[in-house]
Amino acid sequence: DGEPISHAELAELVDEVKTAVARFPYLTTFEITTAVGFLAFARKGVNAAVIEVGLGGRLDATNVVTPDVSVITSLSYDHMLVLGDTLAKIAGEKAGIIKPNRPVVSSPQKDEALDVIKHVCEERSSPLTLVSRDIHYAPVSHSLDGQTLRIWEENTPSLELSIPLLGAHQLENAATAYAAL
Repeated sequence: DGEPISHAELAELVDEVKTAVARFPYLTTFEITTAVGFLAFARKGVNAAVIEVGLGGRLDATNVVTPDVSVITSLSYDHMLVLGDTLAKIAGEKAGIIKPNRPVVSSPQKDEALDVIKHVCEERSSPLTLVSRDIHYAPVSHSLDGQTLRIWEENTPSLELSIPLLGAHQLENAATAYAAL
């Protein structure tokens, strides 16, 4: 509800997961933090959450979630020692978040990455919405206070949105978030 968890609540949750954490000697800080976060969501009765993977997707601690929609933002050559040395391998790791029969939204991708995402969506019967193919956007204005963009789908009126973030990539991110909603 737009409020950070209190320090006291966080300390209680950490104490609660300590017993489980002690049984698994090689957990990462991210995995422990993810577990604490999920426990906090459950205790607060959260009915909608945006969960971002930490690294990759297929083997990420967050991948235990069955999402209403999976979102894949623009892929590039990052974390290559863990995710792979080609865009296709990286896309394969990222596409690990795609669940059967659950919709997927993707930012525009290079063909090598998009081919993998499309293939996984087809294998899992997951409908794919692609920004730039299904959802379109264009910049309207920008200043140091933020940017305005126009978003539309084919044969529908456009919508103008303002975001406080700067950089052309943020327009793509905003269009991707809109598509996910």
